[in-house]
Amino acid sequence: MRKNNWIYLLIVCVFCCYIGFSVSKYKVTAQAICESKGECVIEVDSKRVLYSNHADVCLPMASTTKIVTCLTVLSLCDNLDEEVIISPSAVGIEGSSVYLQAGESYTVKELLYGLMLRSGNDCAVALALHCQGSIPRFAVKMNEIAEKAGALHSKFSNPH
Repeated sequence: MRKNNWIYLLIVCVFCCYIGFSVSKYKVTAQAICESKGECVIEVDSKRVLYSNHADVCLPMASTTKIVTCLTVLSLCDNLDEEVIISPSAVGIEGSSVYLQAGESYTVKELLYGLMLRSGNDCAVALALHCQGSIPRFAVKMNEIAEKAGALHSKFSNPH
């Protein structure tokens, strides 16, 4: 399915949900059922904002951070088969984890799979330490990557 078709499908779904909720016997509107802290729908080709709610509020980026971590690693690592020895600093990271152990050996590619498929915070830290030697230096690179992609108001302080 082309990119434009996805945006049209999303618009139709939002419209159908709005119509469905607004005609219910409880008169619940789409705005009343929205539980998100912020949201935005952007048309891909023109980058035109079609809908936004709390667009200027600073919010944590959740798994979006891991996407930027992946892009940063890909920009810094030429060899995805490069071996990474897990540092004790990458073990026991709070949140979702693949339960890496200090001294284990994985390739960059395997850690990227753990990062993107399992949302492994420990994989994010292991990759950051491997690529830049420290979390703050890696975060600087993440912010540069985000800025190049047009995310001018994003601020990353860690890879997860």
